[in-house]
Amino acid sequence: MRITDWVVKKPWLFIGLVVLITGGFLTQFQYMQMDPDVTSSLPQKIPAKRLYDRMNDIFPTKDFVFIGIRGDDLFSPKHLREVWDITRTLEDNPDIYKVMSPTNVSLIRGTEEGMVVEDILDRPPETPAEIHRYRDRLFHSDLALGNLISKDSTMFGIMVLLKKSTDAGDFVDAIIPQVDEWNQQSDLELILTGKPVVTHYVSLGMQRDMSTFFMGGLGVIFLLLLVIFRNLRGILLPLSVVILSVIWTLGTMAALGVPMSHSTEIMPILIMAIAVADSIHIITHYYANARTVKDRVDLTRLTMKDMNSPVIMTSLTTMAGFIALGTSGVESIITLGVFTALGVFYALYLSLTFVPAWLAWLPVPRRLMQQNHNERLSAAMRSW
Repeated sequence: MRITDWVVKKPWLFIGLVVLITGGFLTQFQYMQMDPDVTSSLPQKIPAKRLYDRMNDIFPTKDFVFIGIRGDDLFSPKHLREVWDITRTLEDNPDIYKVMSPTNVSLIRGTEEGMVVEDILDRPPETPAEIHRYRDRLFHSDLALGNLISKDSTMFGIMVLLKKSTDAGDFVDAIIPQVDEWNQQSDLELILTGKPVVTHYVSLGMQRDMSTFFMGGLGVIFLLLLVIFRNLRGILLPLSVVILSVIWTLGTMAALGVPMSHSTEIMPILIMAIAVADSIHIITHYYANARTVKDRVDLTRLTMKDMNSPVIMTSLTTMAGFIALGTSGVESIITLGVFTALGVFYALYLSLTFVPAWLAWLPVPRRLMQQNHNERLSAAMRSW
């Protein structure tokens, strides 16, 4: 009850504090990061994950991009020239460690003195004899066959190994328009794939899904509140708690440098579903008491006296459930549990301060004094 006494005495102070805190968290949104890489959250106790990390430490490249090339008559002089030019352009890119292409693959053959390593081409083949010789050498290369050229000769492949210092995300952002330009200039079809490319599109999907889930969740909650309360107070206060809880949680993640991942993208909708419940309980109880208590401060105090303990207990048990996800060995699941629990705590704080502050500040609607809330709710349902 002590916190309620503070709130009803100076409601504007608590409302102003919430506004300031929200503004602070909004400034952190510019630092929000996305981490769609599913391998980053795998536990080190998995042998394959340890081997994967060890290989990344040993070899000077951390990622690769694969460009598939499909077209009719790949061994025509025109198409071989285009593949040659694409390969040269990629080799000149300072962010690339190595390019392996059908036009620059190394051939290894044994001799009496040892072995000889030579490039398969020193220039694009043009005559039928040169193309026949090139094709024969390519199909007798164990490195090229099945990797850089399909066995049915319908596809070429270019493997692009990135330098360890190269930011894979920035590289993909730059290579996608380049591949689109090559596709427009040629009748060949270039297909971009590889882990960095998949990560790029997963990141875009995460952003789209978060926006869709958030706006869809708000829409459902709005309709629910509209059906239940059918007034601005009953709609805007719970919606405010929902939105503020999500903003505070995401702002905290951004401030701490914790990125959103494939697991935590569902966190906002979880917080929304939990945050709205306490506000609905409080406002419903407020409306039920409004017929007998006329003073807004006394009405708010009576409402919170009855609701403080239930709201606190339900929030604490919910937080404990999400914190229990900390026993998971997957880092992204642990992050989901910790920050969802934090979001529930923020919703608890807002339900115990922000909501009663507004209830104590705003006058009691006259019709609430004249009509029992249950009767009003029944009438609202009938009208729908």
